[in-house]
Amino acid sequence: REHPTYLVVVLDCLNECASIRNLASALQRPNCLFVQGDICQTETVTTLLIDHEIDTVMHLAAQTSVDMSFESPELFQRVNVGGT
Repeated sequence: REHPTYLVVVLDCLNECASIRNLASALQRPNCLFVQGDICQTETVTTLLIDHEIDTVMHLAAQTSVDMSFESPELFQRVNVGGT
């Protein structure tokens, strides 16, 4: 609302800990774009940065399920560290 000329691009893989419903109010705005994808896919991120002339990135992606972190620590390492 405060910056209607800014384009906000949300990249999320929508894994089992996420829900598109959490973005419902933001996605009603014409300057918000949702892309389902993985922050660790360099080609996806690069394409978004170039195509939308993105000059600022806020990395809020994280795997957060404690139970799953014990079951699959390599996934958490890849996203929470490698995705940065």
